[in-house]
Amino acid sequence: MGCHSFLLIGTALGAKIVLMHKFDPSKAAVLVEEEGVHVVGGVPHLVMQMYEQLDPKKKLKIEGFSFGGGPAAERLPGDVRRKLPMVSPAQGYGLTEVNSVATSFGGDDYVEREPFLFFSIVFVSSDIADRRNK
Repeated sequence: MGCHSFLLIGTALGAKIVLMHKFDPSKAAVLVEEEGVHVVGGVPHLVMQMYEQLDPKKKLKIEGFSFGGGPAAERLPGDVRRKLPMVSPAQGYGLTEVNSVATSFGGDDYVEREPFLFFSIVFVSSDIADRRNK
């Protein structure tokens, strides 16, 4: 499932966790509004589809978008910030592999810089390569 760490921290903090049986971007956007969702997470393409359905004029409680499981479109963090300035986008890797985040990039750094530098946790070994894996 890849969201074990979110389930653990959410449970510890008493957060509401909203799941869908089958993803539908329009229905997801309605759930975000109706359920007062603060953080949305998922693979970048699904999060992007859902965020495009959100109406920034409505009163939303959302504070963050978290993507993982694959690279996000380069325009996604900036698009999110322009449409929803109060939202902090973040990209992370490792949720499935290590039941937590192995490396991540988020907030203003993610919006304003090229998404090539991720912060790694202490016990994770990382390699730095260009887009050609060199």
